Amino acid sequence: MTITEYTQRKRISMAEHLILSTDLTIGNIAKSVGYQSHSRFSKLFKRYKGFSPIEFKKMLDK
Repeated sequence: MTITEYTQRKRISMAEHLILSTDLTIGNIAKSVGYQSHSRFSKLFKRYKGFSPIEFKKMLDK
């Protein structure tokens, strides 16, 4: 695992925790874990978790 991949995985893990424990918007969560681009964050979240952050949040709401 490269340092870049490790950093991305760590950020996505922190974002997952924030989605679970806060009512922040996906855009605010992306910024709080270090992504300036909401689309980049969503793309990486989907790569590592298998679904977009919005899909993940919707699953939790059910």
